[in-house]
Amino acid sequence: MQHSFSPKNFSSQQSPTTNDEPVTISSGGDLPASASQQAMQAGLAKREGILEERERQIAEKQRLVEEKLESLEKLRRDLVEKLEKVSKFSAEDAKKILLENLDKDLSAEISKKVREAENEIKLQADDKAKNILADAIIHGVTDYVSEFTTSKVRLPDEDMKGKIIGKEGRNVRTFEQVTGVDVVMDDEIPDTLILSSFDPIRREIAKVSLERLIEDGRIQPQRIEEIVAKTQNRY
Repeated sequence: MQHSFSPKNFSSQQSPTTNDEPVTISSGGDLPASASQQAMQAGLAKREGILEERERQIAEKQRLVEEKLESLEKLRRDLVEKLEKVSKFSAEDAKKILLENLDKDLSAEISKKVREAENEIKLQADDKAKNILADAIIHGVTDYVSEFTTSKVRLPDEDMKGKIIGKEGRNVRTFEQVTGVDVVMDDEIPDTLILSSFDPIRREIAKVSLERLIEDGRIQPQRIEEIVAKTQNRY
């Protein structure tokens, strides 16, 4: 059975006089199926609402662009009429001059709005895809998934587990912070530590780093940071 680490469990080995906060090593816990489904449905509904609001904003931006184009067209017609009155240019010549002057500005404005709309839609699609994938991972955890999201590291003896944990859990806390993985202890396999993370690269870096620390024997926060940094440079 897997459980979270707490320094209180090692009070017989460590001094109880320090005021450091207890360390909690999280372990997985499944919500009831109905609650899990409701939470997922609520999350998806919220994201759909956000997407609809962004689509509304894009439509509003498009409407403003169209209004601006209509305003520019009206201005163009007014200028044509004025030019016809004060110059010898024909309506066709005046129109040609105005169009040449306005074409660049209009093209730049339209291109800018189109790019903004494309970027907005792309960001929405990327965010939605990531959220759907995250929900599938979180709510679809099975034994198969667990097999490919954890790594095991064998310990030479029980004393080594105490060294890895460190006084008031400072060593294991540092290890989790610098590697980004969770360290899980299972009572059924006391000679093994389980490294849990959905990121296979982080998990492998943590596994290699922990094996090097066990081999080195000098396990303390500064040494942990040094070993992890060296291991990360290899990947």
